[in-house]
Amino acid sequence: MAELPATWTEKLLCVASAFSRARTAYEVGEVAVAFGSHALGATSGAIWLASRVDPSARDRSERADGYPAQLELLASRGLDPSERQRLERLAAAHCGPVVHDPESGGIGGGAPDVHVGEAGGLSCAEGAAAGAPVFVECAGGPASRCEDLTWEAFCGERSVIGLPLFGEHVAGQLGFAFAGWVAIPAEARSFAQALAAQCVQALERARLLDAEQQARRRLRILADATEAFGAPDMSTTALLEVAARKASAAVGDGAFLRLLAADGTWLEPRAAAAERGSSQVLQCLGGDRGALERLVDWAAVARGETVLVPATDAPPDARRGTHGGAMNRCAAVGRADCSAAERSAPSDVIAAPLQVKGRALGALVVLRSRPRERYREEDRLLVEGLASRAASALEKTRLHEEVVRSQRLFEGIAEASPDMLYLFDVRRRRSVYVSRSVEQVLGRAPREIAALGDAYLSELVHPDHIAGLEEHERRLAELPDGAMLEHEYRMRHAEGSWRWVRSRDRVFSRTPSGEPELVLGIARDVTEQVQSELEREELLAREQQARREAETASRAKDEFLAMLGHELRNPLSPIITALELMRMRAGDAFERERTLILRQVQHLVRLVDDLLDVSRITRGKVALKRRLVDLHEVVSASIEMVSPLLEGRRHRLTRDGRSGFVVEGDPDRLAQAVANLLTNAAKYTEPGGTVSVSVERDGDWAVVKVRDSGMGIPPELLGRVFDLFVQGQRTLDRSQGGLGLGLAIVKSLVELHGGEVAAASEGPGRGSVFTIRLPVPLRATLTPAAAAPLALARVGAGAGHRVLVVDDNQDAADALVEALDASGHAVLAAYDGPSALDAAARTRPDAAFLDIGLPLMDGYELARRMRELLGPDVKLVALTGYGQEHDRAQSRAAGFDEHLVKPVELDRIMGLLRELWAARERVTIG
Repeated sequence: MAELPATWTEKLLCVASAFSRARTAYEVGEVAVAFGSHALGATSGAIWLASRVDPSARDRSERADGYPAQLELLASRGLDPSERQRLERLAAAHCGPVVHDPESGGIGGGAPDVHVGEAGGLSCAEGAAAGAPVFVECAGGPASRCEDLTWEAFCGERSVIGLPLFGEHVAGQLGFAFAGWVAIPAEARSFAQALAAQCVQALERARLLDAEQQARRRLRILADATEAFGAPDMSTTALLEVAARKASAAVGDGAFLRLLAADGTWLEPRAAAAERGSSQVLQCLGGDRGALERLVDWAAVARGETVLVPATDAPPDARRGTHGGAMNRCAAVGRADCSAAERSAPSDVIAAPLQVKGRALGALVVLRSRPRERYREEDRLLVEGLASRAASALEKTRLHEEVVRSQRLFEGIAEASPDMLYLFDVRRRRSVYVSRSVEQVLGRAPREIAALGDAYLSELVHPDHIAGLEEHERRLAELPDGAMLEHEYRMRHAEGSWRWVRSRDRVFSRTPSGEPELVLGIARDVTEQVQSELEREELLAREQQARREAETASRAKDEFLAMLGHELRNPLSPIITALELMRMRAGDAFERERTLILRQVQHLVRLVDDLLDVSRITRGKVALKRRLVDLHEVVSASIEMVSPLLEGRRHRLTRDGRSGFVVEGDPDRLAQAVANLLTNAAKYTEPGGTVSVSVERDGDWAVVKVRDSGMGIPPELLGRVFDLFVQGQRTLDRSQGGLGLGLAIVKSLVELHGGEVAAASEGPGRGSVFTIRLPVPLRATLTPAAAAPLALARVGAGAGHRVLVVDDNQDAADALVEALDASGHAVLAAYDGPSALDAAARTRPDAAFLDIGLPLMDGYELARRMRELLGPDVKLVALTGYGQEHDRAQSRAAGFDEHLVKPVELDRIMGLLRELWAARERVTIG
């Protein structure tokens, strides 16, 4: 910059003094334009500053070089109204090549001065963008120099000075125009550049002063808003209206609030307010719902972002008739030519979120309708502050309203509930609150309960329960907060009777030391329930007594059945032994009769087993001896068992089916099941009736059907004919035909084999059909069972054992002695315990078969004494009619090696003796 003469220096000092008195940017602009025009001799001057825009929109409002594309007129001098209108906003544009003057430098010695040559020109805005002052002082046609300039008024037939204004926070341009073409000397250029530099400093200082004033104003407004929002008992609607008025008065021409629904959708605007006669702004928005939606990015606001929408940022569709487009058109053609709605359309909008702890509640929106008053950073901060305080107050109001609603809800529930709700003061021993339900429970009004004070316990609680209630309170104090504790006690009714109540209590509040202060509880009248419980306990005691008596009777029955089984087995054992002896001695004589007697004895043995453990059979606990068996053989065996009954009642039996239907199962149990069905058919068919049995194949099932022409089954009993008799009276009246235990056993045995059983009847007098379905195995190749030996094999010479047989049933003992003797054993019999001990001492037997129910000394005692006498080598076998599990356990404890239940086949006895001999041989060889 060239040295200034004294006169220019004095002018510069005057300008500096004037700048120091300027407090605002407008005052700085006025000083720069007025003093500059006077000092330079210019006829007009103007100063432009960059538009204030939303920083988030810099890519839309700035050029690539960082300089704002739009400058707004701050102050001017010597311009007529039409010139001011055209120069209100400037945009950079190229007019031709740039010619640099190497003899002059830019502001502060930076970029060189720029001249406009005759072949073209450069706008001041363009020069400012280049960072250099522009001096237009040559003669030439306006079209060739300023064809595309926006400020062509300055580029007429006159010289122009354009000075860029660049600072830390300031960007703009200062321009002067002269009356015609004049030369601009170096001193004038230096003065102009110094003027621009001092103007930048003054603008920076004014900005700081303005920021300080705005901060103070903002704090004052926010403090006033905080006080207004904190008014007691303010409703949500009133709060929103206050917030809208405060925001409209402080920042914009209008304001409204919009809330978010629970599902995240925006609700309609609420609590709109307008200032300075600009109510048309809100009316305009209210009439066009789409404009409001397009105006603001509501999704960004919901995310907690503040959105600032300048008028120039209106979307493209808004320029085709929306309010943003109307504002732009008004700015371009003059607001006097626009409609009232267009003149009132918003110029700038700020939407700040109402946010509490990261959760958006809604938005505070302020609008400004005058384009020249653009929103600044201070405005955004103020709106955000108002929104933050409004959100906090809104949340506080919401919580207060919820508390009020909860209190009213609690009172409503308490009044509607039949249970007593109460709040008990533990320290003062009195009820603070009792619901009206106490009148129904105790016949007393809540005020009567409150009037009792600390006499509450002694007046209302039964003396026997006071100590328990005090213990209940001590336990309650030890529970964590929120835990409930139940207690039952009696309370006195106003009429004098005692009522049982059940309370559920929890600690509602504690003292600073942690002791319970208030207890919240609910009590219910349970007098009827307690009385019913007492009655139930009495009934239970009676039932338990009856059960004990029944168990005693059941044990007596079991003992009777065990004794009965023993007495029945004792005669069966010698019968079987006698049959074996007859077979040994008589050969084939009377073979058919012996076989028939043996089969019936075996059937009787099974019946005795069933009698002793019927529950085991009906529950399917029988151990099956499974093998492949032809159902034809099963049916034949069952018919043979039932033949005497069929013949005695003169029934005609028909049989259908062929052999080859092979199933896997226990042949004896299957024959028992079919025999039970035949027995049932024979019993409940009038003499001379018809009974048929058939075997057929149905897919993967083998089917056995037993039909009769008998009394039939009533429909009401069809579903119960297979029920266990122990479950109730399930038998039919004998006059109409009946069903007994046999059918329950059939069902159990068939199901054990994986089959099904069903009954059908067309009604009384029309007979019945029972069907057994058994699964057919995949490989049903029948292997004949090994035939039982017809005679006892004798042991070789010298291979017999010394055997002692002890039984008080002389026939049974003698028969077994005779059979063993015929097999080559040396056998001796004894009929009581003492005789057996004498015989054992004399003969020292290898094995002894002992009955349990002996006179003078039972079998258990005899076994223990024989073990002491003979040592561990003797084989002791219990041969008894007692076959239950506890009998077997008792025999093992007495020292028996085996436990056989009468009647026992000789094969089993001979097998035991062969095992004894084999064991001795192994010992001898070893």
